[in-house]
Order: sequence, then C-alpha cells, then structure tokens
Amino acid sequence: MFAVPLITSSQRESVMSLITVDLLKVALPDCKKPEEWVAALIPALEKYAINSEARVASFLTQYRA
Repeated sequence: MFAVPLITSSQRESVMSLITVDLLKVALPDCKKPEEWVAALIPALEKYAINSEARVASFLTQYRA
C-alpha cells in the first residue's frame, strides 16, 4: 500500500482552478456532461496530488488515448 499525499486548503483552491468546465469542453470535446465530470475530477485530482497544469494535462491525455 502507498501513502496518499495530503493537500492544504490553498492547494485545493489551486486544483479547483486548474480544471474548469470550459477547459474540459476544449480538452475533451466529446464529453457529454462536462459539469458532472469536473465535479467528479476535482476530488480525484486532490487525492492523487495532480496539482499542476502539466499533471492535469497528462491526466487528461490518458483519457483521450
């Protein structure tokens, strides 16, 4: 088992600003419900410390593959 990194409230705000409905619409134009996906992605991004633009981009690229 591995340790899950803990994030601070300022990091949470940062993660929330990294993924928006508008960004998801551009990155994943076939996404049918971007509002729901953003709401679901934010906790996952926080949990796995996906907290930079590069990490979010890499994460979303895996979805498109």
